[in-house]
This record gives sequence, structure tokens and C-alpha cells, in this order.
Amino acid sequence: MNILVVDDEYYIVQGITKNINWDDLGIHAVYTAYSMKQAQEILQQQEIDILLTDIEMPKSSGLDLIAWVNENNFHPVKLLLTGHQNFDYAQKAILLQCFQYILKPVEYSVLEEELTLAVEKVYENQKVDRAKNIAESWDSSKSLRVEMFWKEVFTRIISSSKTSITEAMNRLNVPVSWLKEDFYFLLFDVHAKNITGDEEDPIPLGEILSIVSELICDKEDASIYKISSSEFLLAMISGNFKGYQHIFDFSEDIVRKLCQALPSYRFSIYLSDQTPVTSVADCYQLLKNFESSIFTKESIVIPVHTLSDPHTWEFSDSQMKNIPLAEWTELLLQYKSSLILDKIKALFKDTSTYYPAKMLIAIYYGVLQTVFSVLESKEISINELFPKLTHHTDLIKATSSIENFLFWAGHLLSDTEEILKVNADSASFVESVKKYIKAHLDSEDLNRNSIAEAIHMNPDYISYLFHKQSGQLLSTYIKSERIHAAKKLLITTDLSLQAIADATGFSNSSYFHKQFKKTVGITPQQYRAKDML
Repeated sequence: MNILVVDDEYYIVQGITKNINWDDLGIHAVYTAYSMKQAQEILQQQEIDILLTDIEMPKSSGLDLIAWVNENNFHPVKLLLTGHQNFDYAQKAILLQCFQYILKPVEYSVLEEELTLAVEKVYENQKVDRAKNIAESWDSSKSLRVEMFWKEVFTRIISSSKTSITEAMNRLNVPVSWLKEDFYFLLFDVHAKNITGDEEDPIPLGEILSIVSELICDKEDASIYKISSSEFLLAMISGNFKGYQHIFDFSEDIVRKLCQALPSYRFSIYLSDQTPVTSVADCYQLLKNFESSIFTKESIVIPVHTLSDPHTWEFSDSQMKNIPLAEWTELLLQYKSSLILDKIKALFKDTSTYYPAKMLIAIYYGVLQTVFSVLESKEISINELFPKLTHHTDLIKATSSIENFLFWAGHLLSDTEEILKVNADSASFVESVKKYIKAHLDSEDLNRNSIAEAIHMNPDYISYLFHKQSGQLLSTYIKSERIHAAKKLLITTDLSLQAIADATGFSNSSYFHKQFKKTVGITPQQYRAKDML
């Protein structure tokens, strides 16, 4: 490890170089510079680990030097020395990502403590860089060959016979010694905890693989097979571990570190038993079956042998009868959709961390049955939900995770509640829309979108409901109100056509002239002249 000390005062530089115990710090080379130019030359010639620079120097300051370092993609741990407790300096140091800001004069013992922390930071950065390099190595030729091998075995492109697997190993240059090994397989399933829309943010799989790669870098022949944008499988030689409890604890440690680094995501690991390469295809199918048969509500490691009893993950028809559909129906009729959602959440007791997928599917249909029953009881067509289907996803997506399900159920129930309220007071709805239109006729942006934003409803649903309850198309009504207002202004004022166009929301007088004639049959000037006769 090395350091570059920069200060325009010769004796300060010499004092630092001669009074710090560099060997104890693990620093084996100390470079010195007395100007920004000298420092730049050294940085271009040597890979500097720690940069200790004064701020106040003639011509160019230490802050200028650090800005140059950042711009040129040098990555030393940066420490600033200054004789002034200047807030602007400190603020700039933060913006330039300096590790420490040290006031002069400083005792050598104190400076040594700061340098000790800087050395630790260098080691930390090196560890992160190694993890990044490991993650990037998955894209190398070796990782691609290994991934291709596992893909062919998992998907049965090659048979599970020893001969076929040996041929694949030789063809893809995968260690034939694996035939003598047993493996543990960890199937990772990743879900975002917070669903905010139909278009979910992509899972940061690269970042996740980087973290996992760092944790397995000392495990012999560990390899990763990416299944999808939210799934991957980790293959680990069983000889790396002292037994099943060891691999289980290791898996839990991975989950813990992933949760700490990415708290917005939930991680489930399905952990296999020891498996020889010739039985890998069956093991993979077993992991995938269990993954599709249960859902989790928190990050967890699940040994698949704990799911071997079907009663732990199946959901019977008798259990379906326990879903309180009558209670949900009554609550929805009382406009208490949020309470239904609370009761759905309560079905997932704190005593369990995973549930049968059939349970989620059963509740999905229970919610649909509740909605259909309520709409039918109020003689409201199910078609009224169609304009509001932005959040109403299909069965597969809605039941792909507990988060997706609650997002789907919450929106469906609240949208249904809104339909019930609006239909219960249709006159009030139409009147509120008309009132908003009258108050905003001068706005060119007056349309269903601006109205929807103002009264907090879906634009498509507003158009549908306004037409249903008033008998007029919303766009036609807006246009007729503009023309009606224009007529009144033509008769009662001397305003110019441009002024009237502005007051009634037409983009310009030419467009106003065209629309007026198209609707009324005569031009605005003719209409005004006719009234004056």
C-alpha cells in the first residue's frame, strides 16, 4: 500500500513523512509533492492508494487536485489538510467524496489514527472491487460454459446418464471431477416488497449476484445459473461444508446480508439435500415445483425436505369454505374496502412464514366473487370495471407473490368501492364534472385527464360514466359549453375574436372560427352581426 503527501510547505511534508510509523500502518511507499502539478505527475505514474493533501496551495488548491483526481477516474482514499475551519471548504470536501477533513496543526498521533482509518477504507474498497470483479467474471467464458452445462442438465437437454454428463463436461470444459461430488442447490426467488404500479422496477439482479459472489468466492467450484430476471440457482459442492446445518446457516447468512444491502426486496431460498450430478435434473424440478407450490411473506431459507409432506403446502377445498365471503361482501357494500384488505392480511398468521400457493389463488377468486356479487346486487354491470383495469392484472401475475396479490386486491376493491359510491349518487357526479368544466373553460388543457386529476378518478372511467349518466359524450359536452360561452361573449361584449378564443379555451382565433362555424353554421362575426340587427 502507498500514500502521496502533498503540501507546498517543505517542512510540513518532511515532518509527516518522518514522524509517522508507516510500517505499523502497512504503508510501504510514501510519495511526496509540493504542488498540484507534481502530484498529477505522480498520480499518472503510480497507482496511489491514499492521497493526503493540503488545501491552501499557490496557483491550484488541494480541492482542485481532488476534483482533477475524480475527473480522471483515480480512486485513492482522499484526506484533506487545512489550517482554516472553513465551512465552504468542508462542504466542497463532502461533495468531492473526501474521506476525512483534518485541521492543522494536527498532532502526529492524531494524524496516525486518521491514516489508520484510511488504510481500513482502502482494504474495504479493495474487497468491494474484488466482489465486482467476481460478479463480472460470470460473464466470462468460463462462467458461460458452466452455466451452459447446468442449463443442459437442468432442462434434460442431455440425459442424466453418467456417459452423457461426462461427454457434456468434456465438451464444455467443466471439471469431470464433479461426477465424484455431491452438490447442494440453492434456488433464489426475489420479489420487491413495495409494488407501486403494473410496471415494476427491474430486480437489481446484477447487484444481488455481486453480493452473493463475494460470499462464495472462497468456495471451491461454486457456480451460478440465472433462470430469469428474478430467479437464479447457486450450485455448491457439498465438500465445502461440514454438513446440512452448515449449508443451512450459510444460506441464512446470505439472506441476512442481502436483506441488509437491499431492504426493499424479499429473498426466498429453496435449499436442496445433497445431490449427485446424475440426479440434478430431478432435484431442479423438485425445487421449481416447491417454488410454484408455496409463497412466502418474508425472507427465508426453506429446506425442501421440510415440504415433503403435502399437508404442509396444499390447500384443501374445505379450507376454501373458511374464507369469509359474506363478511367481505357486507363490508364492501358499506364502503369499507380497506378493512377487507386488513382481514385478508390477517389470514396470513404470524406463526408461519410460507403458505400454499393454492391458498392465494383461492383468496384471489374469493375477492373476485365478492366484487361480482356486490356489483350484481346493485344492478351495476361488470363492464364498469373495464375502464379501470389499469391495475387489475391477470391471475398469474396477481398471485406471483404476496406483494403483487395485495396490490391487485387493494386496487380492485377500492375501484369497486368508487363505482358503488358514484352510482349511488350519479347526479352529484355529473354535476361535479359540469361544474369543473364551467370553471375551467378558458383552459386549453381542459379534457378528461385534467378532470380526472382534479376529482381523483380514472380518465377512462370518467368518460364512460359521464356518457352513461348524462347521455352525452364528455368531449362533446366540453365543446358545446365552449361554444355556448363564446356565443354569450359575442353578444354581450366587444371583445376581439382572439380574446373570446382565449376566454373559451380555443388555442387560437383561427381554430375558434373553424369550430364555431362547424357547430353553429355561421362564423362568429356573422353571429355577432346577426344579433345586432
